[in-house]
Amino acid sequence: MDYLSLIFSPNVKIEENNAFIAKKSFEEQKKLAEAYKKIYGKHVPLLLIVGKGLPKPEKEVFLVRRDATTKLLIAYIRQKVSIQPSEAIFTFIRKKDEKQGSVIPNMDSTFGVIYDEYANGAFLIIDVCLENVFGN
Repeated sequence: MDYLSLIFSPNVKIEENNAFIAKKSFEEQKKLAEAYKKIYGKHVPLLLIVGKGLPKPEKEVFLVRRDATTKLLIAYIRQKVSIQPSEAIFTFIRKKDEKQGSVIPNMDSTFGVIYDEYANGAFLIIDVCLENVFGN
């Protein structure tokens, strides 16, 4: 399956980590997410928050097809970022109420299901972290 048919980024530039959240009120985020969903109905809006150790992506807002899986997103990130073979990428989905913490998604879960369960009403917020792993 072609990654670009599943994952693409609208023209939203970032300046620093979490800049999108910091600069826009929740109502502005929700209005933008609704506009994306109206134009790209088969896609869900994601907001990637990159942790320490990973280079900042060119964009942090992505639209992902509802039938795309978490493992495709991780493969896409690995393709865009050069990391060592001894490093692994982990994704954490923030729950609607951030006080409840995050969950690690099943690699075969589709973003449509994840979005419906965990989106904050606007975007599905995903924390991406890098961790050292050992072995071959």
